[in-house]
Amino acid sequence: MRYQQLENDFKSITSIFELEEQILNNLSPENKAMYKKMVHKNIVIEVYTLWESFVKSLVYDCYKDYKKFIMGEKFFKQYFKSVQENSFVRKKFLKSISDDGLEITIETLCHSNNLNEKVLRELFTRITFNIGDLFKHINTSKGLNNKIESLRNSSIPPVYHKEEDIDEGNEAQLTDDPQVDRYIDTVFGYLNTLIELRNQVAHSYIITEIYDIDALKILAEFIYELCFVLLEYCGSQIIKKSIDFGEPIIKRLYPMKVFMNTSKCRAILGINNLSNKPLNKGDTLYLFNVGEGIYKIATIRGIQGGGKIIDELLPYHTGALEIWTEGVIRKEHNTFYLYDIVAPKSSETDYKYSLLI
Repeated sequence: MRYQQLENDFKSITSIFELEEQILNNLSPENKAMYKKMVHKNIVIEVYTLWESFVKSLVYDCYKDYKKFIMGEKFFKQYFKSVQENSFVRKKFLKSISDDGLEITIETLCHSNNLNEKVLRELFTRITFNIGDLFKHINTSKGLNNKIESLRNSSIPPVYHKEEDIDEGNEAQLTDDPQVDRYIDTVFGYLNTLIELRNQVAHSYIITEIYDIDALKILAEFIYELCFVLLEYCGSQIIKKSIDFGEPIIKRLYPMKVFMNTSKCRAILGINNLSNKPLNKGDTLYLFNVGEGIYKIATIRGIQGGGKIIDELLPYHTGALEIWTEGVIRKEHNTFYLYDIVAPKSSETDYKYSLLI
């Protein structure tokens, strides 16, 4: 799913930071103070736009590409309930009905104003994803934890909302571990900070707090890591749903040997590609986390075959994969579970669902 798009969008944000720093360095002290307000506003809006656009597109892609595993009684109940609660969405919904049937669009499925924790839960609940698993992905992300620590050491504070802001019917409980709950609250607290900053610069001329580029850069990196966690979570949910549906979309890969395993999320695996499709540099594999019952992303960062660096490992060929993952790869090659997604998407097979009214 949308990994490359996330990378490209974040590179654009990074370019904005670099450009703003160049401009600030060439300004006089009096002009620099004035321009900092513009920098603050521009970056906050860009980062929030990345966040909202990415999440909505990700949710809709999950529905569109894997509707076979999502569409059902629970999905339609959630969908029609959300449509009824918003007059603007109801109008969009009515326009989506024709003699050919009902078209579920990104506007009607993923509508929201401020995409905070409550709305995020609602969107994933709408496509029948397990919210408890979302917390597991958040809690096991080393990259996200590193950014939380950076934010704690920055000038940007988290913003906490009252518990009643979360619907009790939307799996409001977090986990059974109070320490994990506090950490997840902190993650969403920093997301609230971005949303409050965005609302302030979008709706108020007076900005009470202007953050420097370094602080805003940490906030942007945090949002990138949170988006990556959601990407991993969605992949894991689709895999689990396909297994429950009886049509697994994954095939296990059997490494012959682990050449290297480091604490920096990197491993090199000797592998025979027994799938019916090539393994390409940049492909996303999934590593099953037995303890948590979730699938962690494992990205192919490099391939070697025939004594040279190659871009793809063809079916039934042997080579070495450089893997980056936060999952656990053990030295014993047969003690972990690595998978490749091999089944086509619903959107590629013209899947349709009949609804009797």
